[in-house]
Amino acid sequence: MAGPVAVPMDGYEGVVLVTVCYVIMYYWFMGQQVMAKVLREKQGKFSRYTATDQLWIFSDRCFLNTVEQSPMFLTLLWLNAIFIDAQTTAKLGAFYLVMRMAFPFFWASKGEWNLNIEISTQSNYLVIHWWWWQLGMKALLGHTMDTYASMLSDHWIVYIPIIIGVHTFITIFNF
Repeated sequence: MAGPVAVPMDGYEGVVLVTVCYVIMYYWFMGQQVMAKVLREKQGKFSRYTATDQLWIFSDRCFLNTVEQSPMFLTLLWLNAIFIDAQTTAKLGAFYLVMRMAFPFFWASKGEWNLNIEISTQSNYLVIHWWWWQLGMKALLGHTMDTYASMLSDHWIVYIPIIIGVHTFITIFNF
């Protein structure tokens, strides 16, 4: 008796790779958090909810910020890959990963929370908002922003102000 047949990737390799890398990053950040806790417990300095220890705050925020975004990132990554465009989605997913991995470096640049962290955070929101907008347009109107952008120009540079505009609109609308 033959088992189920594997579905061919057919253009989804990039999105699969982004997903695998995301899971690796997720567990790496989790490991950082656990190691910071273990280290501070051995030193008798650990207090989760009254922490002033920058190592703990750093490790905790790196991991929990990733946890907070995981459902939106992974869901929208795959919905966009399936319903919009797998290759573009993989590129935006890779950009998201690079900016998420930059979060600890932006934090470390000042040794505590600082405005540089927003470079990572807002870049991540920008990707999530773009995917969310694209899916909503496709579901409601039957097409995406790509239709309008391609009418303006064949150059990718046109997308930058459009993506920033969508991100800004959604950010303001949410507050």
